[in-house]
Amino acid sequence: MTDPALPRIPPLTIRGIKTFAVEVPMTYPLGTSAAIVKMAPMLLVDLETAEGITGRTYLFCYRPSAPRAIDVLLRDAVSLVAGERAVPLEIAAKLVRRFTLVGVASVVRMALAALDTAMWDALAVAAGVPLATLLGARPRPIPAYNSSGLGLMSPEAAADEAEKLLAGGFRSVKLRLGHPTLEQDLAVTRAVRKLTVPVQIGENFNGPEAMLEAIAAGACDYVMPDLARIGGVTGWIQAASLASAARLEMSSHLVPEISVHLLAATPTCHYLEYVDWANSILEEPLQIREGQALVPARPGLGLAWRSDAVKAFALGG
Repeated sequence: MTDPALPRIPPLTIRGIKTFAVEVPMTYPLGTSAAIVKMAPMLLVDLETAEGITGRTYLFCYRPSAPRAIDVLLRDAVSLVAGERAVPLEIAAKLVRRFTLVGVASVVRMALAALDTAMWDALAVAAGVPLATLLGARPRPIPAYNSSGLGLMSPEAAADEAEKLLAGGFRSVKLRLGHPTLEQDLAVTRAVRKLTVPVQIGENFNGPEAMLEAIAAGACDYVMPDLARIGGVTGWIQAASLASAARLEMSSHLVPEISVHLLAATPTCHYLEYVDWANSILEEPLQIREGQALVPARPGLGLAWRSDAVKAFALGG
């Protein structure tokens, strides 16, 4: 017996992938304790199916060398499942087994997450509904904070940049710390806001298992898994169930165009971390209205690359 309210998903068969490595200029240079980051290296992924449906996703890759490394692993993963039905949970379990001896972490985890997310996108496109709808959620506005800037800088510069990041209706921003001394961190924090600050962790959780350990240890007040490190859409669904059971509010880390769909289907949805880094390569960037991210009504994730921008920002081979 089928539920007529659920979208019908035509069967899809994995055929192959196309990838594009790009490096996009950031609107606001991002100062960290390690370096000043001015460019955003990314890997754009098109998953091709035998039925002609394309699933898309992208990864923020941190270093310009990483897109190529992830690409090699991603192509290896796709070669292991080419010709198989696009069933994300089954494919995820199979690939974890195949990569166990290498270790499912870091760039391996990111490659597998990209394949998983692109599969989910293809299935939602085939069903003709947004991914949020395919996951059983009602697309709705998601509270967002602006994380496009506020790297390490002086208190005065941080206060000025915070004002710029609040433009467009944002009510919250993300402040990055890690100055040489605690006194400097405190000075910058006081210049931006005066409140008790709760502890939120999770952007480096390696899979749902790591999040479960943190919850069991009572290590945080909130969680914010990263799509690429938690295991793609499949890993996110598992993590969202853990957060719901523990009654912990859950936010996202980066890739807001994808995360907005996932947060719509997260029972303890808290905040979307918004960055504008992919805007220049997208045909239709994520829309923000009065501090909330709008889930696009387009099928799947709603991602389409600007071919001129992809060519202009292409990473050298």
